[in-house]
Amino acid sequence: TVGFSKKVITPDDWQKRPYYLAGFGRGNRAMGVLDDIYVRCVYLDDGGPTGGVALAVVDCIGICNKEIRQIREMVFAGSVGARLKSVNVFSTHVHSAPDTQGLWGKGLKSGRNKRYMKNLKQSVCDCILESVKAAKPGELFFGKVLTENMILDNRLPFVHDDNLTEFLCDRYRDISKSIIKEY
Repeated sequence: TVGFSKKVITPDDWQKRPYYLAGFGRGNRAMGVLDDIYVRCVYLDDGGPTGGVALAVVDCIGICNKEIRQIREMVFAGSVGARLKSVNVFSTHVHSAPDTQGLWGKGLKSGRNKRYMKNLKQSVCDCILESVKAAKPGELFFGKVLTENMILDNRLPFVHDDNLTEFLCDRYRDISKSIIKEY
C-alpha cells in the first residue's frame, strides 16, 4: 500500500513576526511570500508484519536530530504510529525558508522562531499520519532515463549521476511517463 500527503508550512504570521531566511548571510528577514513551502510525505508498506515506512521531506535548510526525534515520538505516540516501523525526515536544503537551524538571525541572535518550530514539528507529524491513513493498494515502479550533463558538480570530489530516477505509484505512472519524455 502507498499513501501520500502534503501540508503548507509557510508561516501565516510572517508580516507580524521576524522570520530570518536560511543562508545568504545573517539578518535577512523575509519580506514576502512568492510561493508556499511544504512538507510532503509518502508512506510505503509491503504488507509485512513489521509495518510500513514513512518518508517526509520538508522545505527548509535542515532539521536538527533533536527535532527529528521529537517528530518520531509524536508520530509513534498515536495508534496510527503502530503501523510504522520507520519514520524518516529529510530537508530540501532550500534557502528561501525560515531559519530552522538558528544560524541566520540578526547579529549573534538565533534566527529560529520557537512558535514556527513547534508548528513545523506538528505539521510534519500530521503529514506523516495523514499519509498512513490515506494508504491504498497499488503497484510501485522504478524508472530512470539518461540525462547527460544535466547536473554538474563543480566541487571536489565530483560526484553526480547522469540518470534521472523515480520511484512511483501506479496512480501517477501516466503523468510520470509524459514528464520523462520531455527529457
